[in-house]
Amino acid sequence: MKGNSIPNIKADQQLTYSHCRIK
Repeated sequence: MKGNSIPNIKADQQLTYSHCRIK
């Protein structure tokens, strides 16, 4: 579960960054 949480957080951060850039 811990290993799955790390990539999940990274994907979430990338999504937020992409959304901020588009806005």
